[in-house]
Order: sequence, then structure tokens, then C-alpha cells
Amino acid sequence: MSTKKIRVLVVDDSPTMASTLTALLTEEPRIEVVGRAADGNRAVQLLRKWGRELAHSVCLMAEVPVISRRPRAAPPLPMPTGARVDVFGLVASTGGPPALAEVLSKLPKDLPVPVLIAQHITVGFTQGMVRWLSQVCSLSVTMARDGEQLAPGRVYFPLDGHDLLVDSAGLARLQRSQGGPCPNGDVLLHSLAAAYGRRCGGGVLTGMGEDGARGLLAIRTAGGVTFAQDEASSVVYGMPRAALELKATDGGVPLTAVADLILQHCQRPTFRPGRPPDGGPR
Repeated sequence: MSTKKIRVLVVDDSPTMASTLTALLTEEPRIEVVGRAADGNRAVQLLRKWGRELAHSVCLMAEVPVISRRPRAAPPLPMPTGARVDVFGLVASTGGPPALAEVLSKLPKDLPVPVLIAQHITVGFTQGMVRWLSQVCSLSVTMARDGEQLAPGRVYFPLDGHDLLVDSAGLARLQRSQGGPCPNGDVLLHSLAAAYGRRCGGGVLTGMGEDGARGLLAIRTAGGVTFAQDEASSVVYGMPRAALELKATDGGVPLTAVADLILQHCQRPTFRPGRPPDGGPR
């Protein structure tokens, strides 16, 4: 394994945010922060001192033979328990946008449940991410409105600086972030557990820290469906690991299998003659 560090240039017009990002990145021994820039123009200027070396590296890599490896078989997905899930909540942080794109792009337009997202993101970037995801998936991706009735086939994000949750009637609610990860995944998943009980599902995807683990445990305690992304497909395994250590779910699910897992639990189960159906929502 190569010991060469990953070199990162931090670009942010906020000195505080740039310092925070630099501090977080330097905690990872494989990463070397090589510079900071306040805007794109300065970043381009800095990148020109690396251009020649990058071209040289590309030429060297062209001489390396390609080695094919057979992918390992994915572990079996958790099977439906008999109750249909009426809503799913997903929590993600570092590496989350491409992970969400992978999952949402595989879900059909007529998905019979709404999906609520808590993706940690810097204020000012949520709307752009919503527009981007709208272009890569067939679901309707939107910013939630306070008091809105959740609809199937729609993906909801909170406004910048807000947490997204649901009330006891299942209506979308927005509240100002109280500090910590924003939007807060634990807040979202706890609210789903309280409102839907065993008829809700939750998943914790790639990310740094522990957000979402306690909320996922609340869903599991209520009898709902829970899962966490596996280590191999996570950019940062902090949040999924925290969920597993808290026993909020069993094992890890490859990112490529998450959409199928959601679909499995959204389908109305088929019952044998004489077998009573599920008792319905709480």
C-alpha cells in the first residue's frame, strides 16, 4: 500500500470555516492540507504549482498494468418483517452527496413512501444540492415546508440552518438548528420513531462523527427497519460504525444495495389465505 499522502487544497471565503475544515482534515494521517484559498481564482493560481507533477503522475500510471479482481459477494439484505414501512429517513455527512445520488437514482418515480434526508452541509449549498439531485434521479427532490403533508415519491431536505423532523400527525416540521451537526440526523430519526413506530425505516450513510446512531436506535426500539452503510463503501466510516457499536442495526449494507433494501420494505406484503394482515399504523 502506498504511503503517499492525499494533498488537499481548502477553498472557503469564511476564515472560520476554512480553519475548521483544515483542522478536521488534518486529523486523518493520510491527508495533507497543502494550502488554503479564499476564492476560486486564488485556488486556480495555487493549483498551477501542481499541474506538471499531476501530468507526470498520469504518465506514470499509464504504464501500470491493470489487475482485475472479482468483487466479493454482497451480504444478504435484511428481509421484510411483514409490516410495510411508510417513510424512510437517511442521515449522511462526509461523502454523503454522491452516496445519496447512488441511492436515489435507483429508486422509481412511483416510490410509495416519502424519503427525508439529513445531510450535513455548509449553509448556502443545500439548494444547489437539491437541484443537482433532481437532475440525477426520477424522484421529486424538494425543500420541505413547515407543516407540509409528506407525499410518496418525494425526497425532502430542510432549509439551510434548520433541522427536519415530523410531528405526531406526520407533518413536516422545520426548526432552527440548536448547534452540532446541521441538519441533525438524530432529531430526524427520533421524530420518525415517535410518529410512525414500526412503520418507519432509517439508515445511516457515510460520515464523520456519531450523528444518527441514537436516532437509528430509537427506530429499532420502536420496531422499525434500520441499516447502516458498510465500511468498504463508506468514504468515512464514523457514523455507520457508531450505529453498529450502539446496536442500532445489524451488520453493514453495501451502498449499491441500499435502494433495493428500501424498495423491499416499501412493498405491501403478500399474505396467505386466512392469515390476518398487519395491524396498520400506530
